[in-house]
Amino acid sequence: MSGIFGCIIGRANAEQRENAAAGMSQELEFRGDIVEYFHASEDVFFGGRHFAHEKCTPCFSDVSCIVVMEGEIYNKTQLIDRFDLEKNASDGKIVSVAYSKLGVGFANDFNGIFAIAIYDKKSRQIVLVRDHVGSKSLFYAKNAKGIFFATTIKALLRTDLIDRKLSINSIHSYFSSTSISPPDTMFSDIHCLRPGTTITLSENRETREHTYWNIRDIQEDYSRTLNDFTDELRGLIIDAVKLRGEHGGHYGSIVSGGVDSSVVTALLALNLDNKEMLSAFSIVFEEKPYSDEPLQRIMYDSFNLKPYSANISAREYWDTLLEAVNHLDSPVNDDAVVGMYRVFKLARSAECTALFEGEAADELFFTGHIHAERQFQKFLLIPYGLRKTLIPPIVGHTVFGTGIDKKIRRFLFRLGLSDTERRLLVLPSFYRTSRSIIRREIAREALDPLATARGYLLETRLRDPLNIYYYGLLKTFLPDDLLFKNERAASANQICNRTPFIDYRLAELAFKIPERFKVRKPTDNDDGTKIVYKKAVEGIIPDQILKRKKTRGFSQPSSGWYRDQLKDEVHDLLFGKDALYPEYLDTSYVNEIYHKHQNNISAYDCLITSLVIFEIWLQKYSKSKPLCYQH
Repeated sequence: MSGIFGCIIGRANAEQRENAAAGMSQELEFRGDIVEYFHASEDVFFGGRHFAHEKCTPCFSDVSCIVVMEGEIYNKTQLIDRFDLEKNASDGKIVSVAYSKLGVGFANDFNGIFAIAIYDKKSRQIVLVRDHVGSKSLFYAKNAKGIFFATTIKALLRTDLIDRKLSINSIHSYFSSTSISPPDTMFSDIHCLRPGTTITLSENRETREHTYWNIRDIQEDYSRTLNDFTDELRGLIIDAVKLRGEHGGHYGSIVSGGVDSSVVTALLALNLDNKEMLSAFSIVFEEKPYSDEPLQRIMYDSFNLKPYSANISAREYWDTLLEAVNHLDSPVNDDAVVGMYRVFKLARSAECTALFEGEAADELFFTGHIHAERQFQKFLLIPYGLRKTLIPPIVGHTVFGTGIDKKIRRFLFRLGLSDTERRLLVLPSFYRTSRSIIRREIAREALDPLATARGYLLETRLRDPLNIYYYGLLKTFLPDDLLFKNERAASANQICNRTPFIDYRLAELAFKIPERFKVRKPTDNDDGTKIVYKKAVEGIIPDQILKRKKTRGFSQPSSGWYRDQLKDEVHDLLFGKDALYPEYLDTSYVNEIYHKHQNNISAYDCLITSLVIFEIWLQKYSKSKPLCYQH
């Protein structure tokens, strides 16, 4: 972890400039005890924070540029050889030389997780870079006072030079999915880099975006066999874990009980000296349907692991949720952030500086919910034009609740959608419902909340329908929800999360693999998913893990807790005098959803969570100054 910040000051005066620098640095204190400042002129300052224990020298300055970065570069040795640098060259020096030789697309050759800011002294412009898949985030804003960037939105707001207006379009996007996709954030005047891109910000306020990682151009390779893909995939998985292990630090691994975290843990444990024990971290629940403790125990019995485990109760869940949401720059409708936050906190107590996880394998090689889309394909023989004409007049919006009639109506609603739209609606949301959750008088001009995701699905050259579906998840759900919440939870606990499956080489290979090698009809002994992946990792983990689907991973029994142990907390949060959401949302609709959830009506679980997290987020971000909204 670590943090970066900086700006080119415009109309701000000297006092505002100094206050902005100090405010951003102070806001990022939790990301590093060492701070470095660079001034190219009175109008330009760059800064970076990092911890002494990190194997990283992120800040660099020479006659041509200033570089500040956060993250880890795993192919550092290869880059040093390629650019003929000294063996102990710093990360910042490598970035500087790569940028000078290759231009704004230099990061395509970097294997790692990173957010980078470069000040080009000759052109007097800022170049911002985000890693391929989007493990790290980087935010920026520009106005008459200057151009600003920072690791967190709170750091930008601490400058007091950026408006705090919320975006109704982003609120609409949040309630229509699980998160907000870059370049948008919850704030109208603050933006986020897309994964795999570079942004150039000039003093004349011109902004240019360059996509350096063109995974959109990849197509399936139908000429290769299952065994061909299996062999290459196995080698890449082993190498991705090895590279991250060699980066050093006192690291451990998450053991959720699933295949993916088990593969990562096993490879790490097998590479250690027999006398060493790998620290392994798990979450369990008293509610047995949510606990994968038996599967976790198999891993502990099979490898040389030192187990650490945390049992999350309803009370601890609520306290942790309040703490975790404070570190989310934009709200994420995913209360799995609680389990992740708790496990990183546990790793910190064991003095780990890095923690490995198995995120992203589901999005590359297909997980269980692909079967719903797979089964849906046979109904698409009916031409879309006919479906679009006949179905919407009957079922023009999605329907919540239980009962065969509602299931049929939900099915017909999905059948009437275009392929692109249907692929974007994985989880229950307020998109295309009978009424808008956003207050009517402020939602009339709201834009299409799925516009960004639609663009990704339309840009890919993939041909298999299920690969296209998962390409959308790779570009939105994975970076905007899963990776974002994990990185924020890790950094809040001063831990670096290492995610081998987001190695860009694995992602590129995954989308070359035809869908027939990833999914098939499930049987009593096989869930039919991750075919090539499971074949590639055979022998690495016990068959009891490989051939058995985990129960819930880091999902929490929060829905039941909201109706029982945490009923008062949820009620007071949503209907207390301090509630802030009524400025933006339809209070009568919120009340209706709350009571339906309390009556245990199916499909409202995800919706109530979205409301709880949104209200907590609003309260956290309005502590110092009130928020307002803007279209």
